Amino acid sequence: MKVKIIFMPALVSDGKFEKLDTPPLALYLLASIAKENGHEVSIIDPCEFLCYEYESNIIEKCANYIMEKAGEDEVLAFSSNTFNWAMTKCMVNKIGEMMDDKMIILGGLHPTIFDNYALSTTKARFVLRGEGEISFPKLLKEISGKQNYDNVPGLSYRMGNKIFRTPDSKSIDKDLLIKFPKPDYSLIPKKNSYNQIPIESSRGCAFCCSFCSIPHRHNWRGFNVDEVISRIEYAINTATTIKYNDHFLFVDDCFSINSERATKILDELVKKYRSTKKFFLEVRVSNIVKHNFLKPAYNRIIYGMQIGVECGYDEGLKRINKQITISELYKAMDIISKTGFSKCCMLSFIIGFPWETEKEIKQTLDTMEDIAQKYNVLCNLNWLIFLPSSLWEERKKYGISIDESIYDDLYWLNSMNNFNRTHPMISLELFDYVDRRYRRMQEMNLRVAYNRPYNRNKMMSMMKRK
Repeated sequence: MKVKIIFMPALVSDGKFEKLDTPPLALYLLASIAKENGHEVSIIDPCEFLCYEYESNIIEKCANYIMEKAGEDEVLAFSSNTFNWAMTKCMVNKIGEMMDDKMIILGGLHPTIFDNYALSTTKARFVLRGEGEISFPKLLKEISGKQNYDNVPGLSYRMGNKIFRTPDSKSIDKDLLIKFPKPDYSLIPKKNSYNQIPIESSRGCAFCCSFCSIPHRHNWRGFNVDEVISRIEYAINTATTIKYNDHFLFVDDCFSINSERATKILDELVKKYRSTKKFFLEVRVSNIVKHNFLKPAYNRIIYGMQIGVECGYDEGLKRINKQITISELYKAMDIISKTGFSKCCMLSFIIGFPWETEKEIKQTLDTMEDIAQKYNVLCNLNWLIFLPSSLWEERKKYGISIDESIYDDLYWLNSMNNFNRTHPMISLELFDYVDRRYRRMQEMNLRVAYNRPYNRNKMMSMMKRK
């Protein structure tokens, strides 16, 4: 069977696509698995659509590109997260209208959470929920064979006007995960915008932060050192079209959950590559404080290290279930400073949680400013992006009246209307206060960044409609 796997880029403004630094790993992993099961597989990478930026009729051009490439394909499988859902939905519906002979599958985080909505509002026939390594080849087998879809775990499918759901697929054990074929990096287009290679050294997270939409919570599975090195070596030899193929991004939700494992991996990377390869990873404050795994020698190989702090006050950290304290944060920063990681470390802070007033936002800004000043680390300030999460499930409690359709807007991420609906307690005065604090930090020459959603005039127009 001829199968095409597609990942759409998200639109961030009129005619402007989100540019990814790293190819989406799921695309190339599922391609390998489908190939191993005897299918003829090709992909459409998000970077292939960048040539249409700022052109008129951008949606139609993207859809026509897919249809031209998918002429002989029997199955079109779209991988989607919440950010690119709107573009994915547009493509699925346009292609479904013009090529009704195609079997369209949706997979990924967003369709997994909103499977009924996805099937009810698109031309897709199937939604694969959860991990796809087992269910994807099983679905392809049924499509080309007896079409007994109840044999496929974690499947939602439409038959006529009815939607059916099979039981959720079981979490895949790490010993089985490493037996699947490695991602087919050779399929990455020769012309691309990527500057680092994605590497998976673990899957899932041991925690459950209330604002986070990642899957596999309380379900962390870490691969052993030999397996991780094997994946890196394989990527070096096969991901040859990426410009900076000596830079790697660990796509793990948290690389450092098992600090002993993290230490062994980093020790081996230093031993094997010295300073010829560079790695970006995400770590937790608690792992640094309780089991300090950072060594000065790792500065040779770590070019970026992200730490999610989010709230700058203990009550907020407790409410989002971050399981750290401000005291622990400062202890971790002391260690980072002493081991020489300040230059490559980036801390992320979030303001605008549903319960936050000026008092709580001021506390986060105070902590961010103090950290940036004392430790000379990059601190990145963001307004809360309201993603499917535990907070989503509690949205009515905070007076937030939205449903799944909010993500159908092609520009939902930068929509003033959506910001207004998901941040009912934010006033223009508070918005201005955040601006003033950020400008002050800049004037102090602190290493800070601010993902400011709108200019003041647009914000003022939005506030007047409240």
